[in-house]
Amino acid sequence: MDRLIQTEKLFYRKTFELTDKGLQGKQRKLFNTVEYFVDYENVGIRIFRSKSGTYGFLVASIIAILVAIIVFISRSAGNEVGRGAEIFYLSIGLICGLFYWLTYSRTFCLVQPGNKNAIEFICDNPSKEQLDKFIENLKQKRNSTLDDKYGHVNTHLPYEQNHQNILWLFNNDVIGKDEFDRRISDLNSKYNTPSNRKIGFNFSEE
Repeated sequence: MDRLIQTEKLFYRKTFELTDKGLQGKQRKLFNTVEYFVDYENVGIRIFRSKSGTYGFLVASIIAILVAIIVFISRSAGNEVGRGAEIFYLSIGLICGLFYWLTYSRTFCLVQPGNKNAIEFICDNPSKEQLDKFIENLKQKRNSTLDDKYGHVNTHLPYEQNHQNILWLFNNDVIGKDEFDRRISDLNSKYNTPSNRKIGFNFSEE
């Protein structure tokens, strides 16, 4: 699955497409459209989840509906209540609830270490299965592309440059620690370099 379309309230539409070099994105709202392209070097696979919404509308909705219930109970008990009061408060509650629904959103972002270069997706849209499949394809395409580009030892380059490329793959979640150790060992053997040689790079776990 190389294309994903997500739609939400009020004509909000997000389109993502995998290409050979990166992720093509398009975001369309009622009155504007934004297109962008993210190279695989700038696509992260760490997940940052968030929920957003104007909670003041939610609180107002709950209060207004509670007042409407209280007024209705009071009227049913024979107390004198203003004409149509419960309908008025119920209407206010429903309107506030509608505004809260319009502003509420559950999203997650794919980020690089340090929460950089966030790419936002709508949770479980169009379905959890379709979204998970697209994200998995994105990760596989991104990792294979970056591994092909930076993961092969090039003996025409200095040892330090090859070491930096392998370390970059590790720091950006393309390869794991075991694979990093294996590739460094292979690099050392090709350059006849002692395995305990220290390079001026540090592991990044931002």
